[in-house]
Amino acid sequence: MRSMRKIVSRLHAGLSALTLVAVIAQFYLAGVGAFGAASYQAHPITGDLIALASLLLLLLALAGWVGRARVALSAVLVGLMVLQMALPNVSLRWVAAAHVLNALAILGVVAQLFRASAMSGRRGDRTPVVAEPIEARGR
Repeated sequence: MRSMRKIVSRLHAGLSALTLVAVIAQFYLAGVGAFGAASYQAHPITGDLIALASLLLLLLALAGWVGRARVALSAVLVGLMVLQMALPNVSLRWVAAAHVLNALAILGVVAQLFRASAMSGRRGDRTPVVAEPIEARGR
């Protein structure tokens, strides 16, 4: 059972890395469409793939119970993706414009998820290690 959890944890970590790359690419694709270098076609397609990845991340997190932080971040990501997909369809343009701000929140959550996944591979405490003060090192 422990080895299955380890496999699921690694899958979750890999998918979080891939999702982070996709979210960064999504910003570029939005710019490509906004500045007329190409059509917006790739933007919604990539968005759908990111939404699918976020759902898979949550399912993997729950199936392998990869830790409270990773489960919570995966759940928040799904919620933000649902909102992200709904915002462009809001008739009030100033509300729909929050699509961009929500994208920044998605980037932050995916980055935190990636960081939490990277930290989970370490032994012992899974919280970031803070360096000792310089004067304490010489003792």
